[in-house]
Amino acid sequence: MALKFDREKITKLSSEIFNGIRRLKELAEVPKDDFLTNVHLIASAKYFLIVSIEAYIDMCYHLIPKNRFRVPVDYTDTFKVISYRVSWKIFEPNLRDPPFCGFFSVERVPFFLTK
Repeated sequence: MALKFDREKITKLSSEIFNGIRRLKELAEVPKDDFLTNVHLIASAKYFLIVSIEAYIDMCYHLIPKNRFRVPVDYTDTFKVISYRVSWKIFEPNLRDPPFCGFFSVERVPFFLTK
C-alpha cells in the first residue's frame, strides 16, 4: 500500500529539516572553545535543532492521520508509530528497531549534541 501524503507539505517540511541539519553541520565545524564562548552560536544551534525537530513532528502528524496509523500517546510515541509504520520502507534494517527507531542515521554528531 502506497503511503498517502500531501507532496507540497512534505516537501516544505523536509526542506526545513534538511536546512536545519545543514546549518547544524556548519556549526559543528566551529572549534569547540569558540562555540562554547559565543552565545549567538549556541542560540543558533538550539534554534536549528528545534526547527528541525518541530518539522519532523509536523511531518509525523501529517502522515499519521492521512494513513490511518494509530494515534500516538505522546511525542516519543509519535516517532515509534512512524518508525514502525513508515521507516521500514526507507531506513536501513538495523535502524528499524529500538533503540534506533525514529531517529535518522547521521554520519557525524556535532559535539554540542553529545554529553
